[in-house]
Amino acid sequence: MNLNFYTYKFLYKNPFKSAKDIFTHRRGFILTLQKNGITALGEAAPLAGFSSETTDEVEQQLRKKYADIASFFDHSFTLSGLMDFAARLSLLPSIQFGLFTMGAAFLAQKEQKSLHQYIFIDAPNRIPINAVIDLNTQDVLKKIQEYTSIGYETIKLKAGCKAKRLITKLEKIRHNYPDLNIRIDANQSWSVDEAKNIFDQIEPLTIEYCEEPLAEPNRQSLNALRNYSSIPIALDESLASNFELTEAAQLADVLIIKPMVLGCQKAIKQLEEIAQERNPKIVFTSSLESGIGRLMTASLAGGLGSNIAHGLGTGPLLAEDVWRDDQFSSDGNYHLPDGEKLTELMNAKLESRHIQEIEIYHE
Repeated sequence: MNLNFYTYKFLYKNPFKSAKDIFTHRRGFILTLQKNGITALGEAAPLAGFSSETTDEVEQQLRKKYADIASFFDHSFTLSGLMDFAARLSLLPSIQFGLFTMGAAFLAQKEQKSLHQYIFIDAPNRIPINAVIDLNTQDVLKKIQEYTSIGYETIKLKAGCKAKRLITKLEKIRHNYPDLNIRIDANQSWSVDEAKNIFDQIEPLTIEYCEEPLAEPNRQSLNALRNYSSIPIALDESLASNFELTEAAQLADVLIIKPMVLGCQKAIKQLEEIAQERNPKIVFTSSLESGIGRLMTASLAGGLGSNIAHGLGTGPLLAEDVWRDDQFSSDGNYHLPDGEKLTELMNAKLESRHIQEIEIYHE
């Protein structure tokens, strides 16, 4: 059995803007397991501005817990046992996710199954995905036409503009695309009063949901907005900083799940309970990580997500990747690879100058 860890630093094709920062590259860790003739990969890549841990903290814990992790994978294991092991060691969320991905990929190959149907027996083979457009883009209607012409039915609009301009643009989009599923991501931009004013004017436009509308989301402000308007509210970054999932399921209509940020204890165990008890809409989205993390996120979307579009189309943002998603993404869907393709992916060569092995000295 060989267990190795690598660092990576992949550039974005263009600087990527979030609500809080501008990113030029993505950093993270690739975990590799070689055992019984099988190679499996995982990824631990905290997302700045979202994750509770930093890349330095992840590297420190990978080094500190190496012997325990290696001992676990040197023996027979199950996915439930792996999650219990991660909980006992108080592993950081992104490391939980990386080890779960690596372990599931190993076990799926051992049984010659696809990743998604090893974890969830009845998971679908394809997942609808949404396209993302910044409303500050010069020609939004042209971009929407490009996406809808290749099969996208759902567009997520980054609402980084003033209220009047936002409303005008939304009215124009709805007029030209009456059947399009429209989502708005406000990136925690508005006060309660500002959100009410905007919701008043866009309510007739049949918005699927508005993601993170409030600058100060709390129980009182979210309940005030939900009671005021019929536009569904989604929570994303609040799930890592403001609310536990169980509380968020009471406050929002839609939960935006980033497994890399939340870790598998929350993203799997808690979600299974929440879905049964409260039945919120659940949308999985990548954390701008490499293809390894996106593959697991897509697999979880198939098993735990609602039957609506998920945020899995971020691969083209990277100038370099472990593998490209073009082979899986078409007609507005992410097509999950079968068992044979999974083995091919897991044997990807990590030879880029932007990928370096971490040397860990242990007894």
